[in-house]
Amino acid sequence: SIVLAAYNNGMTKNELMRLYPRLAELPFDSDRKLMSTVNDIDGKNIVIVKGAFDALAGKCIHGDIEAGRRYVDELSRQGLRVLAEAYKEIDKMPSEPTS
Repeated sequence: SIVLAAYNNGMTKNELMRLYPRLAELPFDSDRKLMSTVNDIDGKNIVIVKGAFDALAGKCIHGDIEAGRRYVDELSRQGLRVLAEAYKEIDKMPSEPTS
């Protein structure tokens, strides 16, 4: 969805990856219901996570989680599949990224 947003704003995937290189990736895991990447964004290590709303909402400290839950529930009732995204700056890369 980040690639799609970039594309909708006139940026190619290659340009996105050149500007914000991926430093690490933790693939989707059915137990976590999430996938994570660490990207260099303007010289900062940014973890970007996407996956099931319920798996991600408990890790968030900003935003109106209940409003998000109501919105996800409404979209789900319409038969739509919903993914959530969140990000966080980290000081340094973990030696073994696991969560």
